[in-house]
Amino acid sequence: MFVDTSQDASFDRDGNYVDGCIIKNCIIEYGKDIWCEYSSPFISSNLIRKTLDYSGIHYRFSSSPIKIVGNIIEDNSSAIYMFRKILV
Repeated sequence: MFVDTSQDASFDRDGNYVDGCIIKNCIIEYGKDIWCEYSSPFISSNLIRKTLDYSGIHYRFSSSPIKIVGNIIEDNSSAIYMFRKILV
């Protein structure tokens, strides 16, 4: 779980990961989804399947963009759930 106290991932000019929260090269199955609320981790090169929740990756309310690259997400209710609250 990544929440508002988690450090957002940062990248250099070429888009390479520099610092912050990251989940990379993991197998995530038969458990909870990757929950990102008010945070923007770097999610790369993972196998995410058969999660017990709604989606493989659940992303909500962050003001920073999230970078999701090269993952295999299968056998979940949905792959990625994104919700962003916009104030007008």
